[in-house]
Amino acid sequence: MTTKRTRSSSPSPPPSSSGSSFLNAFATHGWISVQNVLSPSELERLQAECSALYTRQSAEAIAEQGCVLDVMAQCPMRDSDTARVESSRYLETRAKQLKSVDNDQQVFSSLLFEKLPAIAGQLMADCTESEGVFFFNEHYVVKPPKSHVEFRWHRDDDEQLAMCVDRETIRPYVSAWCALDDVSSANGALQFVSLDESGDLGEETVEKLQLRACAPVPAKAGDVLFFLSNVWHCSSSNESDAPRRAFYAQYSSEKITARPKEVTPLSFAIPCNSKRSGSLAGMATACDSDYKSSKKIKHSDL
Repeated sequence: MTTKRTRSSSPSPPPSSSGSSFLNAFATHGWISVQNVLSPSELERLQAECSALYTRQSAEAIAEQGCVLDVMAQCPMRDSDTARVESSRYLETRAKQLKSVDNDQQVFSSLLFEKLPAIAGQLMADCTESEGVFFFNEHYVVKPPKSHVEFRWHRDDDEQLAMCVDRETIRPYVSAWCALDDVSSANGALQFVSLDESGDLGEETVEKLQLRACAPVPAKAGDVLFFLSNVWHCSSSNESDAPRRAFYAQYSSEKITARPKEVTPLSFAIPCNSKRSGSLAGMATACDSDYKSSKKIKHSDL
């Protein structure tokens, strides 16, 4: 988790000007940054909830557990619990766990089961040839200030699907990494190795991955980075004086289980309303010259 790296100047996905080329870019590279996804009220509620969870533990304890704040950590569920597969039951359980008010529950219902999966669904459809979208998991990631905690190069499915006996048959899923603070190389920006760059890596090493990685991807609070579960990524330590907060929601195109034909999902498998109006076709693109044309688009036209 603390492997030191040198900054790469390898190119990020090139800018595109249409929805189709944008989807093609995601299919090719496996990641993309979308600006202004979160509304002010969504951002405010996520920040408040994250801060409340953060204050329950010491910075040292949070660093020791990998900077992950599990929303449902204190609410163990039975395999048969309907909260694993029904949005209404999940939201009820979540609200009880976090003592959320009704307004918060409405915000999270829209965000978790409509807005984010609508985008994730469009991105996955072009990669997995599946139109279904299921909520798979959520948690917060908070890097305490001056914590020196780095996330080593990894792929989400290597870690999350380790116990799945049919892992090779499980289609890649999408992570929505929502910035709750402005993110830069100073406080833990993410780096990616695009899919088209990782195909001939052979035996992966830190040196090989870093040589093919994009520059650290900056983000403003409210931006969301979407990336596939089989994409290599890492992030640097937080050298700033404030916590670096992010909200992490994941979506799959199928129910993910530990064994074939098993009924109980590995985590959650809640069907989402991914038919939300709007599409990626109306998104504009923007480049940040300071970060080697990191791939960005705007959400204002959704």
